[in-house]
Amino acid sequence: MDVDLINKIKEIEGIAGVAIVSSDGTIVESSDISESDASLIVFAGSTAEEVSGMFVLGLPHITIIQGSDYRLVISKKDDGYIGVLVKPDANIQSVKSGMASLL
Repeated sequence: MDVDLINKIKEIEGIAGVAIVSSDGTIVESSDISESDASLIVFAGSTAEEVSGMFVLGLPHITIIQGSDYRLVISKKDDGYIGVLVKPDANIQSVKSGMASLL
C-alpha cells in the first residue's frame, strides 16, 4: 500500500522525491529521499504539530519547509509523516493540490 502511495505521489509534476517516515525517524518507504531529509521531515512535522497544539489551532494538514536549495512538503500519516521533496522550479500550489487529492 505504501509503495502504491509513493508511486502516485511521484506522478505529481514537480516532485523530486518522496518518503513515508515513522514518528521515530525510521524510513518506512522512500524514493530519492536521504536520511537527513527524512530526519527533517520528522522534525518539521512534529514541531508543526506541537506549535499548532499550543495555540489550539488543530493539527496542520500540510507543513512546508523551504531552504535556500530545497523545499519539503510534509503531511501527517498515521503514526508518521509523508515528506515530499519539491523541485526548485515547481509550482508549490500544484504540488499541494496533488497531494491533497491523494491523501
